[in-house]
Amino acid sequence: MKQLILILLVVVMSCKGKQNTPKEVAATAAPLNGSFEVTNIVASALGDKKPIITFDAKENRVNGNSGCNSYFGQFQQEDRALSFGVLGATEMACQEPLMLAEMALYKAFQNTASFDLENSILVFKDQEGNDLLTAIHKRD
Repeated sequence: MKQLILILLVVVMSCKGKQNTPKEVAATAAPLNGSFEVTNIVASALGDKKPIITFDAKENRVNGNSGCNSYFGQFQQEDRALSFGVLGATEMACQEPLMLAEMALYKAFQNTASFDLENSILVFKDQEGNDLLTAIHKRD
């Protein structure tokens, strides 16, 4: 009788382990898609014109405006891991505060290792899990 109970317990536990719990489902990130307005870049002040980041998940492309120049390039996403390829950009000269914010944006892209996306708020994180950039999903 004890062996039967033990076998049933093992079977029940093994079946339970194959189900996705809400936490496990939430840990799997959906593909990044759409436009986000940057609200904060760590260690940088943003001007009146907020940077925009637009992701195209089908093509793994990213583009947007830094607040000064337009940029474009590729990104790779695997679950919550995120990295950016070399970005191209226009080369307009802007006022110094905008140029400093642009450099901070590009540095955030370069140092991004992962992201969180919850309640339409996107956060880029570095290898250690520190926040680099925060943006909010733009509704069209």
